[in-house]
Amino acid sequence: MAHGPEEPLAAPALSTRGLEALSGISEFTKLSEHIFNDGYHPTTNPDGWLSLGLAENTLMHEEQAEYYNAHLTLTDVDFTYGTDLSGSVRLGKALAAFLNRPDGAFSPLQPIKSEDIVFGAGVSALIDMLAFHIADAGTGVLIAAPYYAGFNSDLNARCGVIPIPVFVDPEDRFGPASLDAFESTLHKAEAKGTKVRAVILCNPHNPLGACYPRETILAYASFCQRHNLHLISDEVYAYSVFPTDDNRDPEPFLSVFSIDFLKEARCDPARVHVLYGMSKDFCSNGMRAAALISQHNAPLLAAVKSTGLFMKVASPSAVAWASILEDEAYFAKFQKENVRRLQAAYHYTTLWLKFHDIPYIPSNAGHFLLVDFRKFFSNTDRSGNTLPTIAEDGGRGKDIALFEQLLSNKVFLGSSSAFTFPVRGWFRITFATRKDYLVVGLARIERALGVEKWPGLEDFDPHGEVVGVPISISIADVVDSADLERAMARTTL
Repeated sequence: MAHGPEEPLAAPALSTRGLEALSGISEFTKLSEHIFNDGYHPTTNPDGWLSLGLAENTLMHEEQAEYYNAHLTLTDVDFTYGTDLSGSVRLGKALAAFLNRPDGAFSPLQPIKSEDIVFGAGVSALIDMLAFHIADAGTGVLIAAPYYAGFNSDLNARCGVIPIPVFVDPEDRFGPASLDAFESTLHKAEAKGTKVRAVILCNPHNPLGACYPRETILAYASFCQRHNLHLISDEVYAYSVFPTDDNRDPEPFLSVFSIDFLKEARCDPARVHVLYGMSKDFCSNGMRAAALISQHNAPLLAAVKSTGLFMKVASPSAVAWASILEDEAYFAKFQKENVRRLQAAYHYTTLWLKFHDIPYIPSNAGHFLLVDFRKFFSNTDRSGNTLPTIAEDGGRGKDIALFEQLLSNKVFLGSSSAFTFPVRGWFRITFATRKDYLVVGLARIERALGVEKWPGLEDFDPHGEVVGVPISISIADVVDSADLERAMARTTL
């Protein structure tokens, strides 16, 4: 019996959510895979990608590896679902005790109990779950801009919650008057039909690297009470605060735990929730362990914990974090040295910036600072095509061309567009990078910008010719030119 040509088999369809995720993630995936899969190593891959654009502190990795290898002891219970739906009983007790230390960074007004804590596989997972339980799809969360790029996907990718940037006065980003911009932004959003459900306060701030004073935190709380909003305080850099030559007496970190919101701001403390994690202060991004702490909102914690299995902390990570939290002597030594190295790395990087007369916003917390590369804007792209003037497109074309020039030298920086920074040409540089990597990254930036080599790089070049090896690639092999701007706005952590 004769048969006609067979019809091609149809692939199964994705859901609407799946298709939306696919359309939004393609350029992020392409560039990120190159950066992660072909990463620089001084001996095994000297031509690999050098990333100074991710918020990772690698300054204490050797010490952390040594500590964990010596103290990470698993027992039979660690191969089961364990003792808790989100983390472990041991980890809950250890973190509560750590947060309650009288000489610690958090200084809670009331002792934190393990029952006040729900754990998750990283702060991003917790923000996703928190958004799921406090906000409906299409509602919004206010965040002062610039802000950490990951908040966009944390809130929106699965839950459909809308991050709403608040463009505060750049001359007073951390003062209580900045809440005036929150008032106007909230009214504009709700006039357009977007109901606001919460505010995120990032303290210490990413990417600005500074801390909020008490009066501003109180202003945030009063604003949230007035408009019936949740206040989410992201405090993942609490122990990563340090003085610098730019600011020898910086604003100290103040946790919301230490404030009596009912008394000082007439704010119900049930509105206030804290995020903390293992990634930043413990130099352990890859361990994926974090906590949501809410001392006065048991129903919220119960709701989040009901979906806890979707983000449960793996037993090895729970054991590792509990070990270091319980070891007061080691953490004190570790934290002191980490701050010293952060301070030294900041000083080294800012010397490089000053040598090249590159403006930057001084920071004194976190792992990074924002730098202004607009002086390196070109009138043409890499193909010789004339670029629009800043007056014509606000610097968009020149910014994309500069990002491409950096990528062509296999060095990645976080673009200001990813952080909802209103001015093109700014980038976030992560200085909390081991020096033998940092010098290579700075040298590649110099080549990309066409500037002379800073003499300071000569003093810390342990790999001889590695720093001097010229690298130039075609960006078309990495990400489509049409996707480059979207990659700028999405590819950062």
